[in-house]
Amino acid sequence: MEDKDIIALYWERSERAIEETDIKYGRLCRSISM
Repeated sequence: MEDKDIIALYWERSERAIEETDIKYGRLCRSISM
């Protein structure tokens, strides 16, 4: 999913936005935080 689509989900206050963010960026965020 493209970033613009994920942002649109956040604007819609969709809980799917969190899931899609995790799918796309979860691994990166976890690796940075370690």
